[in-house]
Amino acid sequence: MALYRNLLLVSSVFLLLSAKAQKGNTDISDEGMASPSFDDRYALPVISIGGGATFYTGNINSDRTLSKFSGVRWGTHAEVEQRFGKWVGVKGRIFYGKTAGEKHTFSEFDNFQSRLISGDVRFSVHFDQIVGKRQAVSPYFSVGAGYMNFRSKSDMKNADELSYYLWDDGILRDQAQSNATNGNPQKLDRDYTYETTVIASGNAFLIPVEAGLRFKMHDFIDLGLGYSHQFLLNRFLPGQTGGIDHFGYLSANLYWYLGSLKK
Repeated sequence: MALYRNLLLVSSVFLLLSAKAQKGNTDISDEGMASPSFDDRYALPVISIGGGATFYTGNINSDRTLSKFSGVRWGTHAEVEQRFGKWVGVKGRIFYGKTAGEKHTFSEFDNFQSRLISGDVRFSVHFDQIVGKRQAVSPYFSVGAGYMNFRSKSDMKNADELSYYLWDDGILRDQAQSNATNGNPQKLDRDYTYETTVIASGNAFLIPVEAGLRFKMHDFIDLGLGYSHQFLLNRFLPGQTGGIDHFGYLSANLYWYLGSLKK
């Protein structure tokens, strides 16, 4: 619940920043002088850093008892973008984080947590110059391709090193239902410690699709809120049907225009 409250707080802060940015939208800079031209602002690349939450959206999800947000984890990134004209940009991003999935039904029990490292290149379209001047709040869209390395682990044993066995009633016990030799099989509770390595080092091509908003805070500083959906041409957990997995990444971002160094 604390994570959900933090996400709500971040969203509220960005709404306030948006209102402030709209109120302060003007052609005059903070020092009372004319704002920098487009060419001055984008003469050099824009760098940004950010962080937020990842949401696993693949098929390792439960419809029965687990929350749809049980796979929420964290991520962080850094990127560099160069604009070409008023609408188009090319940017490179590196990302580090985690994602996780859980599936527990009467017939299936799967789970994983993966450490993620990726790099990609994206083509972006910006809408900050629609009316000939930089907007206080502006949307953008990007799509690209990259490469990801991941390491996946599963929670297959409890804190006492007893393996989980799924029975037909959906309960995890310490013996297989088909070969129960002990007359009193014990119910096991998950410890949610991902101790069993299932993929030591996986690699896959990545297709990220992103949309977001930038909020003008200063001539050369923006804040932003973005959502990137990552399509992975591989699976985080072995033995799954199909060759594509995917997760979302919701992030808060800070942008610095290196064109300020030429002032």
